[in-house]
Amino acid sequence: MGLFSKSEQVTVKIPTMNCGHCEAKVTTALSAIPGVQKVDASSQTKFATIHASKGQKPDHAAIAAALEGTGYTAEPV
Repeated sequence: MGLFSKSEQVTVKIPTMNCGHCEAKVTTALSAIPGVQKVDASSQTKFATIHASKGQKPDHAAIAAALEGTGYTAEPV
């Protein structure tokens, strides 16, 4: 089985994510959430998909807290 076969994911919209630097900043911030294994952020689609360990799917409050101070906000999808 693959690394993410037993993971949960949540996708959020990051409306002000416009470039590769933005993607890196968002990825770093969201990767700091406990249980997060991987973050796929795209400035083209303005979405970030967070892959977390099973049972550790972050809620919107955890996502907002992780992004606090970065200048980005997340909208539930």
